[in-house]
Amino acid sequence: MRCQCKSGCEVEVKTPGKLFARGHDPASHQDYEKKGRGISRAIRKKIRAGTYVNHFKGQKHSAETKKQMSVYAQNRTPEHEANMLVGLEKRSKNKHWLAEVRKSSKKGAKRHAELYTGVSPSDEVRAKMSAYARNRTQEHQQNISAGLKRFYATPQGRRIQRARSKLGIQRNRELHPNGINFTPEVRKKMSESRKEGFRTGKIKPTRYWKGKTKHNDAVLARRSRQTKEDFRTGKRVSWDKGFTKETHPSIAKRAAGERLAYAEGRKKVTSRTFWQVVYASRRNGDITLRSKLELIYAQQLDKAHIKWLYESKRFPIVVHGISMTYTPDFYLVNENKFIEVKGRLTEQDEVKYKAFRKQHPDVKWQMLMSEDILRRT
Repeated sequence: MRCQCKSGCEVEVKTPGKLFARGHDPASHQDYEKKGRGISRAIRKKIRAGTYVNHFKGQKHSAETKKQMSVYAQNRTPEHEANMLVGLEKRSKNKHWLAEVRKSSKKGAKRHAELYTGVSPSDEVRAKMSAYARNRTQEHQQNISAGLKRFYATPQGRRIQRARSKLGIQRNRELHPNGINFTPEVRKKMSESRKEGFRTGKIKPTRYWKGKTKHNDAVLARRSRQTKEDFRTGKRVSWDKGFTKETHPSIAKRAAGERLAYAEGRKKVTSRTFWQVVYASRRNGDITLRSKLELIYAQQLDKAHIKWLYESKRFPIVVHGISMTYTPDFYLVNENKFIEVKGRLTEQDEVKYKAFRKQHPDVKWQMLMSEDILRRT
């Protein structure tokens, strides 16, 4: 007998005396609440009378039954799926049902933790899990992502996400107290995977990655101000404080990479300001200067036949607990004196120069403002 749910339905009705195939009855899910309340009343009455027997207690589905259930779930019709969604939507509004679901979830999580805490999957299981994850269709992956986004948007999902993040950070610190040092092969694989994700669109940049700076975004501006304040007050300290390329392998590796990039021409020396000019000095050849004031002073030195060098030495200094370097503009060779040329003096400059004078008292140093230089012309 054919199913009578609609004209043209080709599904066979297997249960004698029924008009609809299993899952095709239009009212099978619509009146879920009404039927559920009736069943609950009947069960509670039997429990009070002592006549209720749970035939499924302690029972488990056989492998054959599980296979049949899986095939049945895969072959659901769109009408059946729509009816199920309507029923689930109604059920989700029932506070008693939600309470039971939470209770069951906690019980299941506790049991899962008792069974599997400290137990690692075997290599065979790991291989099966990896193959299954690789063979997901794009539609399946999109459904998983959409479901996770909806869940983590709820208060409960946000709490679970924060708890997992804290647990993962703690676990990572226990396993890797000195940090994680990935091998070059792993780093290359991670980089290629991330590039492929950006290329295919699976990984998308966050709202702060592209086109956002502290000048046009209020959140980044607030973070920038807070970070500067933390460094100034000593609440935060730079990770490389006190380290040099002689004492720390990461800094040594970075310095070697910088030198190689400059030597191969992949990286060029850039100015710290937008204004720069190449001055053809009679004594020092072509020198790239960073301001018009420096150009005037260099011309004065050449005119007076004074031997000079430009940014010839860097001095390490510490400002507010942060290690940095300071490079004076000019070095007068015959006088063994360093000259700093400034058009205007800011508060940050004053702090830096004060720290330099205090930490290098034996160095001859003088600051020339624009008035001092222009007076000589």
